[in-house]
Amino acid sequence: MEGEVLIERSFLASKPFLIIGPSGSTFYIHGHLISQCSNVLSVSVNGQMKEAETKVIKIEAVDEDLDDDTVMRFLEFAYREDYTVPSPDVVLAAKDIGHEASVKTDHLDTSEPLPAEPYDMEPTVAEIVVEQPGEPIAEVEAEPEAEPEAVVEAEPEPEAEPEAEPEAVVEAVVEEWPEPEPEAVPETIFDEQSVLSMKSKERKDKKNPWFGWPNASHQSEIKSKSKEILWEDFCVLATVKHVPGWEPAKNEDDACEDYTEIFLSHARLYVFSDRYECDSLRDLCLQKLRLTLSRFTLHQNRLADIVQLASYTYAHTTAYGQGRDKLRNLIIDYMACFVERFLRREDLRELLRREGDFAVDLMEKMGERLC
Repeated sequence: MEGEVLIERSFLASKPFLIIGPSGSTFYIHGHLISQCSNVLSVSVNGQMKEAETKVIKIEAVDEDLDDDTVMRFLEFAYREDYTVPSPDVVLAAKDIGHEASVKTDHLDTSEPLPAEPYDMEPTVAEIVVEQPGEPIAEVEAEPEAEPEAVVEAEPEPEAEPEAEPEAVVEAVVEEWPEPEPEAVPETIFDEQSVLSMKSKERKDKKNPWFGWPNASHQSEIKSKSKEILWEDFCVLATVKHVPGWEPAKNEDDACEDYTEIFLSHARLYVFSDRYECDSLRDLCLQKLRLTLSRFTLHQNRLADIVQLASYTYAHTTAYGQGRDKLRNLIIDYMACFVERFLRREDLRELLRREGDFAVDLMEKMGERLC
């Protein structure tokens, strides 16, 4: 009975659903996991809707706010309670393109051509003749006549193999060795005193069967110490292996790494989780994005990454009557710390003209900073 209840509660016993992304990519996931992660999708799985019968759920995008990678990260979270983001893109400036290859070949000296042949080659016969013209050519040409040196007639020599007589010599030598005489066993004289000592030893051995251990008077002390040591060793090993905490990538010394896609991956997944009411995923997106921004080195040529993140956030989140959207609040908190570096950027001015909520939120946050 307990096994049946466990199977019913396990997601492995639920039927798989086909998930179709905004661009047409297809994924599969157990229906039980969908109902656990999202309140909205739970109705599609367990309700009376068409998706519950067809086992097919279509994820639609609104104004291109979602993509197939976002859906894949949601499904990854359903199984792992975590998700991964892409690596930063490397963008080289125009002045740096081709510079790396030139640097690598600066140490090569191309003024002198490489020799056609290696220096350790032996001189040919023709070179020897030219260098030593005084010697007769016939002597040089006679060198190939050295081939007859290989004595072919000596092949019959292996016929001497039948001489296997040394084996008999070995046997004879072995037979001539005298057998070792058995050692004389010393006679043991058993007197009355020796017999009593032997019986006393037998009685001790019965009480203490382990040879070499101390007598019974010290065993209790050793057993207590062994118990404490064994229990301490047991408790030391009684630990649960924790997975190391997630750490984002860092760009401390590399200003050519574009983090736009990394920032937008967190923001898109936040928008997805907010729309489909996945509270745990939404909170995780905020935590990972805040941690990424806290480790992010804001180089001058990376200001555009932050502006694009702010632009996407205010284009695909909703303004509340009271309070502020959590993702919007996160972006404003970050930009207020470095607002002086953004003031002269044209893309920020365009964002201020287009998104009035962004201008109001930034002005309110700057008021808190100045007070």
